[in-house]
Amino acid sequence: MSYKNSKNRILILDKHNNSLRVLLETSAQIGINAKVATTLSDAAKEIKKSYWDIIFIADDFANINEDDCNDKTVINPINYIHSLTPETNLIVISNKDNSEATINAIKSGATNFLPRPIVKERLLEIISSKKNKLTRKRQSLEIAHNNGCYYMVGSSEKVKNLIQTAQKVAKTNASVMLIGPNGSGKELIAQLIHNSSKRAKNNFVRLNCAALNESLLQSELFGHEKGSFTGAMTTRKGKFERANHGTILLDEITETSLTFQSQLLRVLEQGSIERVGGDREISLDLRVIATTNRDIHEQIRLGKFREDLYYRLSAVTIKVPPLKDRKEDILELVLHFLDIFSKDTDREIKKIDKNLLEVFERYSWPGNIRQLRNAVESCLILGDGPILSLVNTDWMDQDLLCMHRVMSDNNSSIVGKSLRELEKQAILATLEHSNGNQTKAAKLLGITNRTLRDKIKRYRDTATTSDNSLRVLN
Repeated sequence: MSYKNSKNRILILDKHNNSLRVLLETSAQIGINAKVATTLSDAAKEIKKSYWDIIFIADDFANINEDDCNDKTVINPINYIHSLTPETNLIVISNKDNSEATINAIKSGATNFLPRPIVKERLLEIISSKKNKLTRKRQSLEIAHNNGCYYMVGSSEKVKNLIQTAQKVAKTNASVMLIGPNGSGKELIAQLIHNSSKRAKNNFVRLNCAALNESLLQSELFGHEKGSFTGAMTTRKGKFERANHGTILLDEITETSLTFQSQLLRVLEQGSIERVGGDREISLDLRVIATTNRDIHEQIRLGKFREDLYYRLSAVTIKVPPLKDRKEDILELVLHFLDIFSKDTDREIKKIDKNLLEVFERYSWPGNIRQLRNAVESCLILGDGPILSLVNTDWMDQDLLCMHRVMSDNNSSIVGKSLRELEKQAILATLEHSNGNQTKAAKLLGITNRTLRDKIKRYRDTATTSDNSLRVLN
């Protein structure tokens, strides 16, 4: 499923001719693609194969029956459509125009209500508000991997700025250095730059520099001639040659040796390569994007990375923020992963446990978005019922589970306490759980070590000799 160059799209589930006419005409006038589904089974197929910004559904569209859905227990078409794509805006159309109808629609998963006869001005107002709300999400969802499975999701200012910068860079042929921790989305940004460039019709080739030793790295990147070394049974094009006229991604470039860096620098300066064992120069016309999860300037200072190569690779440097710096995107990411995995797990999620969201938003996520994705998938597979809650597994990050237990244990004793007392209770409980390790406790609490030290000092200064709760500070 690819969203490249896609426009805003609307799916309509309605059998009333007058409503359909207004919806289709209005959508066409403002340049939005609209499609009509006549049965719930058709709608389910459309939802599974494409992304929809808004779905309009009539409250009398259809009753679930054997022809519409394999799940005969489903009785509400609005609930059913909402379960297939919980993050899509769902607008209910109805002949009834009263508060009870609106409340019922919202309870079924709708985000808005549109009474018949449809007033064009009201329709435009709804589409406009939903379109504006979804602009940032769709902008990020269009950054598809080659396999069409992963997307850069988020509507925070950091993500907006990141995408805007990448799209500006994409219009040029400048080399790009992407710096950020593992799992933060560096490869997705590289894919966006390629997809938005003039080279988009040509190959996007990725090389994981950390996965190959030096001899294999040369062969993978430059290719080799038949018989050039033991096992070279045929001539083979390297990554550079396959990426010619397109884009090559050198992932984790700082994991290469200084010898290889010298060879790479020479290739970039000359604009040509020779295959291993070959004697013919092959001209290159490609864009190079490199990534690293290390402090590149520290690597240069330590003599582990060539400064001249860094300047050759970094006409533009883009820093990709870790998830802990864009926590306002966590709910949107959770919904996105639910949309991906709920179909495979055959589990209908109607609610996200409040405690789970609080833990997710306070956690530091050292594995970034990749770790969050795995956590959501584990919770879906191993949990039960319509509520998504945190599950206890051997492979779930123990710090995450510790934070969940601390917060759960504290819930029963917070009623009537001041915010200052609640803060103190959370800090002391976390310190006790981490056996007095302040660095670990600060990480679990989502605060800096300095902030934690200041609070501990204040608790000590105001403590009484009979206050046993402060024993962890000693």
